[in-house]
Amino acid sequence: MIDVILRWSHIFAAAVVVGGFAYARFVLYPATNALGEDEQAKLREGIAANLRPWALTSIVLLVVSGSYNFYQVVSSGVDTAYHMAFGMKFLLALHVFAMLFMLSTPPSGDPAKDAKRPRLALGAFISGLMILLLGAYLRTLHS
Repeated sequence: MIDVILRWSHIFAAAVVVGGFAYARFVLYPATNALGEDEQAKLREGIAANLRPWALTSIVLLVVSGSYNFYQVVSSGVDTAYHMAFGMKFLLALHVFAMLFMLSTPPSGDPAKDAKRPRLALGAFISGLMILLLGAYLRTLHS
């Protein structure tokens, strides 16, 4: 039963993170371009404040459930291809966690820095998609 709960929580947290980056990059940031600079700053500050608990909860869920799932798989023995793909997935996950943390902090107030937020969201979204693909590949290696 714990296996199912942790696998579901891992998939749920990943879907929230990757879907959130897609929404931010392709819907939210383009919509804010129509606002004035002051309104954009207020909106982004509110978004960051509301995102932080979701970000931290998702990171904790992903680390705990991912560690458990990894231990369950590795304890039965896997080959080097699994470890290589998992290493890439883990490094990409660190990138996504860093972007999630950065985007959940309030805007700096510097327009040049804040203008990079959509690009950060896009990079994290692409990394998230690569993680999902690697997860599907890893599933084929140990099933």
